Formats: sequence, C-alpha cells, structure tokens
Amino acid sequence: MIYSKKKMEEIVGEITKLVAEYSEYPKVKKGVNIESTDKIIWSKGWIEPFCANYITEINDNTIIPRKLLKKEPKIKDYVSVHHMADNTPVYSKFYSDKDNVVYEKFFVKKGNLLIGALFHYSDKKLCRLTVEHFDEKGRPIEFDRFSMDGESKRKLDSIFYTYDNDRIIKAESIFSLDVGRELKLYDDELYVNIGLILDPSIERMNPESVETFDFDYNDKMELDTYTRTSFSYGRVISHKWKIKKSIIKSYIECGIGWLGK
Repeated sequence: MIYSKKKMEEIVGEITKLVAEYSEYPKVKKGVNIESTDKIIWSKGWIEPFCANYITEINDNTIIPRKLLKKEPKIKDYVSVHHMADNTPVYSKFYSDKDNVVYEKFFVKKGNLLIGALFHYSDKKLCRLTVEHFDEKGRPIEFDRFSMDGESKRKLDSIFYTYDNDRIIKAESIFSLDVGRELKLYDDELYVNIGLILDPSIERMNPESVETFDFDYNDKMELDTYTRTSFSYGRVISHKWKIKKSIIKSYIECGIGWLGK
C-alpha cells in the first residue's frame, strides 16, 4: 500500500504549504489569466468533468455522475461552468439554484501539478484545495483534496492510480484524514482483537477510510468489475462489484479514457 505513514505525512506537508500559498483570494485571482480561455463548458452538478477523482463515483451509488451539458442552461440549478485553455481548466463557477453562485475555483498549473483553489463566492474564503499530479504522459497519478469546514476542521482525501497500457488497473485511497490529529492507522496495536463492534471509548482511525480498488477489464479492454479491499480497525475485507456502464459512459463523454475505451 502506497499510503504509509511517511507518504501521508509528505502529502500533508506539501498541501499545507500550498494552502498557505493559495489562501488569499485577491492574490490567487490576480495570478490566473481568465482571458486565456479558449473554450467554456457547462456541466451538471459540482463534479468537474475533468476532475481526477474517479473513485467517488465508482464507489458511491448515491453520487450523480459527471455530465456535460450541450449549452448554457437558461435556469442554472445545480450546475457549473468551466473556462478552459488548451484543455486545461482555468476558472470555474458553481451554482446552487436559480442562478445563485456559491463557489468559484481558480486553477494554477505548476510543473506536473494542477492546483485548484475553491473559494466561497460570498466571503471569498478558501474552503478547499485540490492538487492533481500528472506523469510525463499527462496521466493523472494522484489526486489530493484538502477541505476546511466552518469549524476550521481540516480533512485530507487522497487517491493514487497505477496504470497498465494507459488503463487504470489499481487505485489506492484514504479519506477523511484529520490533519489536526495524530495518524492512527488501521493496523495500530490498539485495534488488535477488538471484535466487530467498536467500543466508543477506543480512539478512531485516522484516516477514517483506507481502501484499494483492483480493476478488471474484459477482452475489449472495457472496465467490467472491481475488487474493493477495505482496511479497517485491524481487519481486511474484500468484495467484488460490477461497474455501472453509465459511469464509464460519462467518463468517455468527458474525454476520460483511463477507465474505458
């Protein structure tokens, strides 16, 4: 598993520095050239069409998959607009209902990183920072998301992808790592022989979720099934699941070919 204690500490260190660098709205906005836009796309919901977080849609059947819209909607209910330059996002706005903008996001390309700073539209405060890492072929290999809530709690999610012939064959993920708490991994001695029911007095894992996803393709190199392995409180549990064809279809429509034809 790539997410060792050292790896998680490295991610937290990197993204904490980037949060400090991209937390001031006027500075971030000034550094982004929205005039460089050569294409504007609209999408349903708040999942960016180009976002490298593929696991949430695959793993959570309550999530509405990303979907491109053919044109700007007359009534902007739960939609988002994305300004692109050379197929790279520059600036996005996110609507709740009746044309109300709730978030705006600025993107900065920095070497092999794409940094996205999401601000509340009303008070211009930073609420989330995403960092996408790309390899020399332009493939996303790591997606990190740092979130801050109203109580100043800081949580980190991260996904790492492994490829074979430009297909993702494995993903490893951690979700809800509390940056303010000490790391408490699933195999900590605290969780040895604790049984299926967790005593409320026992300190919770940090991160809360650790999982791997092994993807299986059919003869046409179309993603067919995946095995999800969860590492939780000293236990390792695996289940095999069928991939929803609608999810892969939405990826292809959005120009994402790492999980489909």
